[in-house]
Amino acid sequence: MRLMSRSRIENALCVALLAAIALIALYPAIMGRKVPVDVAALLSLPPWEEARPDTLSEPSPANAEALRYYPWYVFLADSARHSELPLWDSLEGCGTPFFALWKTRCLSPFSAPFYLLAPEKALGFSFLLKMLVAGLAAFYTARRLGFAPPLAFMAGAAFELSGHIFGSLLLPPSDVLPWFPLLLLITERLALGQARYWPGGAIVLALMLLGGSPETAIVLVTFAALYLALRMYFERSKGVQMGLSFVAFAVVVVAALGLAAIQIIPFTEYTKQADPALLYGMGAPLGIADAVSCFLPQFFGKAPAEVGRASGAIPALSLTLMHVGLVQFLFVPLWFSLRRFVVAQQRRRIEAMLIAAFLLTCLALFGAKGLSPLPFLGRVTPDLLLAANALVLAYLAVAAADEWLALDPDEAHTTVVRMCVFLPALLVFGAVVLWWSHSQPRLTAPPLKSQLLIAAGFLTAYLVVLAATLLRPSHALMGYGLGVATALQLFFAFHANLSFQDPAQVFPETPFIQSLKEGGSRISGSAALGRWPLAGNLVPQVFSSGALLNRQAQFFGKLRHDPLLLRRTGAPALLLTKEDIQGAFASVRPNLKVRRVFASGAILFDDLEMKPRAWMTYEARNTDKFDPALLDSSQPPLVEAALSAMTPPARPANATVTESTNSRVRVHVEDTPPGLLVLSDTWYPGWRATVDGTLTNVVAVDGLFRGVALPKGPHDVEFFYSSPRLRAGAYMTAVSLVLVAAACLRLLLRRAR
Repeated sequence: MRLMSRSRIENALCVALLAAIALIALYPAIMGRKVPVDVAALLSLPPWEEARPDTLSEPSPANAEALRYYPWYVFLADSARHSELPLWDSLEGCGTPFFALWKTRCLSPFSAPFYLLAPEKALGFSFLLKMLVAGLAAFYTARRLGFAPPLAFMAGAAFELSGHIFGSLLLPPSDVLPWFPLLLLITERLALGQARYWPGGAIVLALMLLGGSPETAIVLVTFAALYLALRMYFERSKGVQMGLSFVAFAVVVVAALGLAAIQIIPFTEYTKQADPALLYGMGAPLGIADAVSCFLPQFFGKAPAEVGRASGAIPALSLTLMHVGLVQFLFVPLWFSLRRFVVAQQRRRIEAMLIAAFLLTCLALFGAKGLSPLPFLGRVTPDLLLAANALVLAYLAVAAADEWLALDPDEAHTTVVRMCVFLPALLVFGAVVLWWSHSQPRLTAPPLKSQLLIAAGFLTAYLVVLAATLLRPSHALMGYGLGVATALQLFFAFHANLSFQDPAQVFPETPFIQSLKEGGSRISGSAALGRWPLAGNLVPQVFSSGALLNRQAQFFGKLRHDPLLLRRTGAPALLLTKEDIQGAFASVRPNLKVRRVFASGAILFDDLEMKPRAWMTYEARNTDKFDPALLDSSQPPLVEAALSAMTPPARPANATVTESTNSRVRVHVEDTPPGLLVLSDTWYPGWRATVDGTLTNVVAVDGLFRGVALPKGPHDVEFFYSSPRLRAGAYMTAVSLVLVAAACLRLLLRRAR
């Protein structure tokens, strides 16, 4: 009883320490004084530069991640505030799918704060939740693998502050990775023939899939499959047992796909409508210098943020995000020094992890290009292939520390002798490679001498703890001492990647933005709008700074040659530069009314000949398939349907939008002869319409917009988004949830008996 009580106290202490680490790292955000997102580059763009503080003299490099993902969080929170489902984003690109995009993370558990709080407050709590889940999952898994609480704490601290989590909290991979230790634990159970634990694995993997980065989930499932195969090979499992374990693993994957079907099936429809080149990031190829950054990222400084294309794709992570912890790397020579004394099962477990991680690392460094033709794996970027390394090195460090504390005098002597060879060899090799890579003109790095002193400090702490525990073995000194050292080193490595901004400087409501909001209409005009994420201020715009559908990309591409097509986008407010007025828009200048001139040189016009958002037409060109080459602002609109002949009246009937939400638009049309109602919102499968309560077809107009054929008379038309793919996914998720819940209940009853 006393041992159980002491163990519970130690567990509680470790949980408290892991929570304290996360709270300290995110303290400014949790207290509500700062927003943990780097949007300083935003203040260099005209709509927000009026709020630029005098202290910010030099323009910051564009943080593509922040300028892309934070507006999505703003929209998510705004939808919740208006009690709307975030199915459709009405703010960008004349409307675009939001839920189906997957990377918007509508169902990620870490997006829950955005349904309850304002985005500037929710972001801090979302980040805190990620770090807590990562640390506690790694701690729990280490405990279940038999490690003492202090050593499990060291693993938890290393994982929750690892690069792909703490270093990239805004990116989708950080929503997937926190659950990874639990998937590894379930895989270990399956390798040991305990197939009854498959429901837990299905739930964990489903939570990972909902994290918005299917590429990361694919990598981690691949790692788990490799680990399962290696684990059973080392255990010399029989063919029947191996078969049953792989069947159980396959059941885990299939059940998880079923649980996440509500997200996956709409995404499959989205991929058919979007250009893969615009949907996925390609990722920069990796090299030796990238591998060295896994050891000592602080020697490279902060990598310059990559300015991604306006596509919604994840750009490659900076080099520093690949780091897995200096303290953990220092345990590698210790592990190979005492490997011969390690219990067989522990050795097989750790080395199965190491080999799986090594294979994926080699693939990232030398074979990532070969993945491109493969289904699923072809979308994995090289940096994501390293996602499992932080957890693997954390558990290797814990296992080495545990075995170090259990050595007898003879084993300790042999280990120390071997360490005197392995550790200097590692340090010399690291120094040579570091010197070579540091001389490459890739990054602006901090002074080398100061960084060497810091690294030497952590090396000294590591050696002191090893020497002290050699004389007097202590799990507490080893785990807590090196756990704190790990936390400090990782925080030092990644603190530059986490920026805290004054809330007033995060998408500030400048006079420019207020002017755009005054009209309450969609904004069109200069192509620069495609680089200005106005959705962060909830301003609707024709162009999109996120992912593009094929039709949007084709229509916007045609605008370069025929800018007057903008008059069909339902955006009466036209924001132009002087270059635009003197160039492409020179011919329509007499029809533009100046609303406001901004200090940046941009001018906000009202276009007197702009088509309203909803309008009637009685002329159309029928086409079987959309061809952007046929778009012409001087010709009637293209309609992808066979329409009967229409007679233009003397005056077109008025069409008025009477109600508009994210997924529903109501339009009233005055008494009209037979014609076509055009709504200048993006056409997409799942949009349906009723005319006076009767369901009717929605046709694509000019490739991008929605149209409904109307008979003679006044009409009330309602457009609504009702995706069959979403319903099918919801039904599949519900069925899978019932089956997995029944399996979980059966498992609980079995354990209770």
